[in-house]
Amino acid sequence: MLVGITEAQVLRKIELRKLTAVDVKALEEKARHGERRSMTIVGIALAEGRGVPANQSLAVTWLQKASKTDDIAQEYLATMLRSGVGVPQDQTQARGLYAKAAGQGNRRAQFNYASMCFNGEGGAQDVDSAAKYFEIAARQGDAEAQHMIGRMYQYGRGVVQDYAQATRWYEEAAKQNFAPSIFALGIAYLDGTLGVRDEQLGERYLDHAASLGVWAAAVRIANLYLTGESVPQNEAVAYKWFAIANELSGVQSNPSTASLEGKLEAPQLASAKQEVSEWKAMHLNLK
Repeated sequence: MLVGITEAQVLRKIELRKLTAVDVKALEEKARHGERRSMTIVGIALAEGRGVPANQSLAVTWLQKASKTDDIAQEYLATMLRSGVGVPQDQTQARGLYAKAAGQGNRRAQFNYASMCFNGEGGAQDVDSAAKYFEIAARQGDAEAQHMIGRMYQYGRGVVQDYAQATRWYEEAAKQNFAPSIFALGIAYLDGTLGVRDEQLGERYLDHAASLGVWAAAVRIANLYLTGESVPQNEAVAYKWFAIANELSGVQSNPSTASLEGKLEAPQLASAKQEVSEWKAMHLNLK
């Protein structure tokens, strides 16, 4: 499925994954009689080859008809146009369709419209509209939108800078296990960049971010203990986190774990390696 499409919105009566040729034929009959949602589902089924052979040209025909009023068709077709998948790329048209769907309350369209406004895709950059629609989508529970409006409040882009609001939205996204927000909170609490410094809370957030695959979180914790920045210096703990960073990134950290091994006593090194194995088994299902 195309990135950004909320399949749950489409599947109000029929689960798209389970569509059969019989289902598509029945929906196509409804679509021929003007039923917009049926047009949308038929269009997506044809685009993705669900229940019927994929046919991009026919898919676009149905989606264009449905997009006159249907927000899901508008969003889906916009995503095709934005990426150039199945149709010639047209970011201007994509931005317009996202705007229409966003106006009907489509959460992902709100996020994607905001993203295009923020990046200046399909038209001039418009950070004010970006902030407006990121926050609308965030209030509907979209974790990516929550993260983005958090960043905009943190840096004062399109809104008045407000660290409390930034923290609030990062925390909302973090509740949904959105790794970039968890990492952002870890850094913010360690450095006090959002007005509150709490090293222990910052480290917990970074540990959580690392468990979700953010190697930079492991590197930051490692450097805390290597340098003694806001925590007692501990090269064994630094070794542990550099080793975890290596696992997450697939490349050697700098300094390398090998260079730290020579600084540790044998029992310290054995204990650190055991902690790495336990952390991997708990968070990464690795041995």
